[in-house]
Amino acid sequence: MRPLVLFVALFAFYVALSGQIDSAFLMTAGLVASAATTGLAMRLGICDQEGFPYERSAAAARYLPWLFREILSSNIAVGRLVWSQELHITPSVREHKHKLHSGFGLASFANSITLTPGTVSIEADDQRVVVHAVDGSFQADLESGEMLRRATKLEGDPR
Repeated sequence: MRPLVLFVALFAFYVALSGQIDSAFLMTAGLVASAATTGLAMRLGICDQEGFPYERSAAAARYLPWLFREILSSNIAVGRLVWSQELHITPSVREHKHKLHSGFGLASFANSITLTPGTVSIEADDQRVVVHAVDGSFQADLESGEMLRRATKLEGDPR
């Protein structure tokens, strides 16, 4: 079932990006490319629950709009820092503990941190994520725990 879902998702993405649904050649090329990519994913063994967790799609649909708002607000905050008359920043590196139980959850959390301007995940393991922030206020936002709570919810129940 997972390879079929991957194939359909890849082909739908191809159609959405190309927008050329009236060309038989381009549609055939998209089918071939999607089938080849799905076959390669199966051969490499990455078409498993960890590599393609489509069961988490509904949770991702709730998580992504929140993440986009965070990215936008962080962009504005970084812009204010950069364009201020006097550049008063306090760069810092801190560890943030987590209890995420899967690679999907940890990758989602660490990548969300890095996607949010002003912060970068520089190291991650089973117990912590080390984050560099351009200013202490960005670390404070992380310490509130909202991103971790949402990443934990995205990850779902441990199996």
